[in-house]
Amino acid sequence: MTDAPEPEEAEQPDPPENPKPEEPDEPEEVDESALNQSATVINNFLGYVDASAARFGMGGGAPVRATTRDLDPAEIAGLLTNYLEPEAFPRALEDLAARHLIVVSGDEEIGKRVGAIALLSRMPLAQGRITVLSPARTLAELATQTEFKPGRAYLLHDWIAAGAESAAVRAHELARLAGKLVEIGSFLVLTRAGGQGPDEHAWNCPDLGELFDVTVGAPPGRSSEELSAARERAVELPSPARVVALARRVAVDPRPVAELLAEEEGGEVAAWFDAKPGREDVHLVAVLAFAYRMPERIFESELSRLAAIRAELEGDLLPPQVRDAEPQSRMAWSREHPLVTVVAEGSGAARERRVVFKGVHHRRQVIAELVGRYGFTLWQPLRAWVRSLAAGGLELQIQASAGVAILAGVSLTESCHEFLDIWASGSAMERLAAANTISIMCADDALAPEALTLALSWVADVGQARAMTAALALGGGLAVRYPADTVNWLWFLALRAVRVGEVARRSLALLFRQAAEREDASRTALRLLRVLAAAEMSETGSLRTRKALDVVVDLLEADTLDGSRPLAERMLTAGPGCAAHLGRLWAWALSSGHHRGHAIRALRRVLIPSSESGAAAVAAVSERGEAIWTHLPAELAEPIEQRLRHALGDAGGAERSHILVQALLSAGSRHYNHQRPR
Repeated sequence: MTDAPEPEEAEQPDPPENPKPEEPDEPEEVDESALNQSATVINNFLGYVDASAARFGMGGGAPVRATTRDLDPAEIAGLLTNYLEPEAFPRALEDLAARHLIVVSGDEEIGKRVGAIALLSRMPLAQGRITVLSPARTLAELATQTEFKPGRAYLLHDWIAAGAESAAVRAHELARLAGKLVEIGSFLVLTRAGGQGPDEHAWNCPDLGELFDVTVGAPPGRSSEELSAARERAVELPSPARVVALARRVAVDPRPVAELLAEEEGGEVAAWFDAKPGREDVHLVAVLAFAYRMPERIFESELSRLAAIRAELEGDLLPPQVRDAEPQSRMAWSREHPLVTVVAEGSGAARERRVVFKGVHHRRQVIAELVGRYGFTLWQPLRAWVRSLAAGGLELQIQASAGVAILAGVSLTESCHEFLDIWASGSAMERLAAANTISIMCADDALAPEALTLALSWVADVGQARAMTAALALGGGLAVRYPADTVNWLWFLALRAVRVGEVARRSLALLFRQAAEREDASRTALRLLRVLAAAEMSETGSLRTRKALDVVVDLLEADTLDGSRPLAERMLTAGPGCAAHLGRLWAWALSSGHHRGHAIRALRRVLIPSSESGAAAVAAVSERGEAIWTHLPAELAEPIEQRLRHALGDAGGAERSHILVQALLSAGSRHYNHQRPR
């Protein structure tokens, strides 16, 4: 059962035209090619990011997976390897067994999620799976719109709707929900950040030294002195996850422990800042933090631009060469700089030198030091420069977004107030930069709920620009983390005013393009879209029905992310049920006189010619055909079949296309003959 869409807002008229002339170089909206290119880059971030190391694009991590999904027994067992129960565990376990529902609260990153999984794994479950629910669900939605199944376990981590009602109302709703869960025989744990409320379990960390010991084991080649030094550092770390990560690195990384600890602690970065570097050197590493891995020529240009912005803000009218010895020479970072170096990438004529930090942690550590050590004098020009990067090329914009995403992990308030909220209300490219930052934040388990909260705040905002930014963001990394939420909210936005609806429709199509690249994601998204569209099909000819069919047709006519073939063709064989869902959508579009021509052209593009010609493709086309004819109104079935025969009669001379066309039309003939009175 899908989450119900949020209540519809009143239709908002487009604002009056701005009498001021538009900037000639600023497009009104992001064009399709830029949107697809941006999505491709973000997919690479989400597919190969090690967020714990703050690499953001350097590769080496596991692909980001949906937060709202089922955890299978093998994944649960992996998460609970060497798990240590904190002091709060036994009482919480007893309470969960009795009430079937508990709320776990405490500081960020103290192990609440893994603790909740450990608690649920101890319950008498019919299956070993744990279903993770959206953190945006309210208690009312959990009680009335969520289909709990007997003997199943459910987890709602980083509950962002925890403060949606008063304490008294929340206590009442929790009691009502607990009664429902007891009656059904299922179990639910909610976790949230913050202080302990009434009837909540205050969580705490396990013994970090003991956690290090059981995780690191007895790695060969490590002396007791090295392990002791690493253990001393482990007990000072802020979270169990950091302790486990350090222990695993000590166990498998062949480098000396002292080197690993120096990298973990950021000692090199802190020591460099302790030496009180000059303003120009600080600007050098600040520019690199937000314009990372850029070619030297671009890096030099951006360094000079920051100097010019600083001079303008300070009112310095002297030419740059007189003011300071700005590091215009590449020697400033190509020689023995403690933190910065240059790497050569590419081959042949495309080979170029790019400026990077020496350590994988340095980027985040530099940003943290800039936040902790410097104030208005540094940050005023730096903020203005970073915000201006949204108008740069896509590569530069993405790196600026990555820097702001890292900043969100250091200071969420600074990131939101000084960058994201401003970008979200700005030009088309600034809105894209804000959406890209939200997507990159989704690579971090701790930041993903904050990204969802921020995007939903833009949905609720009265400003049209922020609503369009929310639509862009919901089609990116949030769609990977929270597929049900994003389909629901994009559908809601697609039925709003013209400009917001247009962006939401494009984002929905983009969401499906990205889903087609991930296992099972297409089927889930198609099912959700079918349920949402069905609710709008009852009022034939209404404005909402027409808007809903606009969304459907956009999907049917879309191409894959790389533009190589129709998206519907790609999704036809994506898994069981996809063809039936697509068939239902096509039936609705064919039933509408306004959308019928688009639907027929989309069918022709999929079938003539087709790159899919095997038995699976034939079966999928037949299944889609059955769904089309089953859901067409009886009075339209025969004339639409005849029109399709005419439109698809030419198979382009390709035998495989002819086979697929015949499979579709044969399904119609079987249905029509079956329905004909005898």
